[in-house]
Amino acid sequence: MTSEVYARKWRPSVFADLVGQEHITSVLQNALTTNRLGHAYIFCGPRGTGKTTTARILAKAANCLALSDGDPCNSCTICISANSNTLLDIIELDAASNRGIDEIREIRDKVNFAAIEGKYKIYIIDEAHMLTDQASNAFLKTLEEPPPHVIFILCTTEAHRILPTILSRCQRHDFRRLQNQDMINQLASIASKENFSIDSEALKTISRQSFGSLRDAENLLEQIVISYGNDITNDHVTDMLGLITTETPLNILSALLAKQTTQCLSLINEASWEGFEPKRIHKATLDLLRAAMLIEWGVVGNLDLPETTINQITASINKIPSHNIGQTLKIWSNIVISSDSASTLA
Repeated sequence: MTSEVYARKWRPSVFADLVGQEHITSVLQNALTTNRLGHAYIFCGPRGTGKTTTARILAKAANCLALSDGDPCNSCTICISANSNTLLDIIELDAASNRGIDEIREIRDKVNFAAIEGKYKIYIIDEAHMLTDQASNAFLKTLEEPPPHVIFILCTTEAHRILPTILSRCQRHDFRRLQNQDMINQLASIASKENFSIDSEALKTISRQSFGSLRDAENLLEQIVISYGNDITNDHVTDMLGLITTETPLNILSALLAKQTTQCLSLINEASWEGFEPKRIHKATLDLLRAAMLIEWGVVGNLDLPETTINQITASINKIPSHNIGQTLKIWSNIVISSDSASTLA
């Protein structure tokens, strides 16, 4: 029997456990407590930010028999069935594989039937942007005037691909990429529950490399634990991801700002020989150049970098004219690495 992956095992079951989307959960909880639920919602945003999870919690809460402050109780028969994915009144469709007009016609034919166990029959349509134009048009009338016992929740990462006429019929909620600190806290909580240790720098690296997607961060964390055991360090994370160490891009940065072309090329070539992908070398250096610009402007508070790295960048920029940073950043930003398998310089 396979074990349950972290992203599913530790998926939130109440609004209070959702991370980084308080601007949405507070609205939904208020709608539930005041009995003012909409007939159609659309949840938009990047992957791994909680759209489908929020849809499931909303569907469960709408039918919960003992709602508490807008959160489902997770102990009534409705919640227990919903948590085990056996509640007949919550219907999930993946529009990526059920995208045609026939599937929408089937929904249209069934919406008039009353809910079986709960108060509402709720349709969650994931990847809603994958619906065909014909299916979307067939969906319009039902979406505009559904029966009072039906709620539609559409989830999408690409809202611009959905018909404006569908968007106008839904209450729209835009999910944000998670802040690094929110992801760090969540990953640390998982580590505690799963009884393994992980150092703070490793958590920071995982969160930075997940680019605001908690699901990606959780999957990466699990992959690292499987590979390296129950005592995780930042070296394990950088090794797993093939990340270039901070020292190399810092040296490249210093050479770039000082206009030491030969030294810069030598450092890049050396990193390539060590097996680091050219795109990773370029991006790591670009990130430090942007940090250097912010440090030059005195905007240090929002930098997600160790203090030692900030001090090293500061030492580098103090040696050169300030206009060098802007010029170098502009040139470096315009460089396009066409292939990860590019050869070394010699």
